[in-house]
Amino acid sequence: MMHLLKIRQKSQLLHGLQLLDQRMNLSDQDKQYLYNLEKGLEGEELFDAYVKKYLYGEVIILNDLLLTIRGTTIQLDTLMITTEGVRIYEVKNYKGSYEMQSGRLVTISGQEISNPLSQLNRSLIKLRHLFNEWEVSETVDGVVAFVEPSFYLYNADPADPFVFPSQLALHFLTFNKNMTRLSKSQHFLAKKLIQANQTSASHEKNYRFMTIIL
Repeated sequence: MMHLLKIRQKSQLLHGLQLLDQRMNLSDQDKQYLYNLEKGLEGEELFDAYVKKYLYGEVIILNDLLLTIRGTTIQLDTLMITTEGVRIYEVKNYKGSYEMQSGRLVTISGQEISNPLSQLNRSLIKLRHLFNEWEVSETVDGVVAFVEPSFYLYNADPADPFVFPSQLALHFLTFNKNMTRLSKSQHFLAKKLIQANQTSASHEKNYRFMTIIL
């Protein structure tokens, strides 16, 4: 049985930017930022649809976790707790063709973008630090999930923890086979993570909409 203990919601930042966009002309930079936030949410909602359709085993799901660990805030798109440990998903809604070049992710036109694998690895390190402080012995791993059907990555390393759009259904169906009944300590861990969740990230850009009465 799937336990969805923390649902995904539109962030205050995205909601505020959308309101601001209706009331004034945003700069090109802010419009691009708004677009990226909207595309990110669309991708996460598409990921959630795959989870709802194909994942039915014993698992706890926490979406949109913001955790401050040793002074650093990390955002986890999705965290799952199973009897085999904890897995985090970095969800990407990239569209079109990309290429891996010596650990660098570039578009076909040659523009380099942030490698989501680097972001995933940073989150894994921080989460392991947190579990160590909490004296939690759960193993932690992670996956970068690409959800946009048109996405294609050339020269991908098979060893990298990537799940591509055509693999998502099978990924979750296979995941189901390894799930058994969760322990009380795993349920307790989920509650502790929810309690540690922050309402907003300290590094979010301070937009003027913060002064608007919503």
